[in-house]
Amino acid sequence: MTNKASKEDFAGFWVRVASVCVDVFLISCLAVVAVAVVSPIFHKVMSNGSFLKFITFYLIAVSIIITVLYFAWFNALERQSPGKKLFGIMVLDDTLLQGISFSHSLKRSFNT
Repeated sequence: MTNKASKEDFAGFWVRVASVCVDVFLISCLAVVAVAVVSPIFHKVMSNGSFLKFITFYLIAVSIIITVLYFAWFNALERQSPGKKLFGIMVLDDTLLQGISFSHSLKRSFNT
């Protein structure tokens, strides 16, 4: 017996936006901690201008990496990000019957 999801089972646009906002807040906190840990080390050996350029690009790179891994990990089978848990959202495969694997979730991060 297959129990396919009905239209009422899908989260609305604003619910998904709110879920992502919760997750983005957590990702931002992780990025700030990463910069706070690394910045004192590099500030000692760089000029102020070089340091500001480094931190800016480091923050962007770290944020992208953390974001991709965060959503790939939490969208995978049997996991939910804190934002998705809060709003009761599940990421399902194309059949809408089961969750997706980590590798499928990682591929989706790069194919969107």
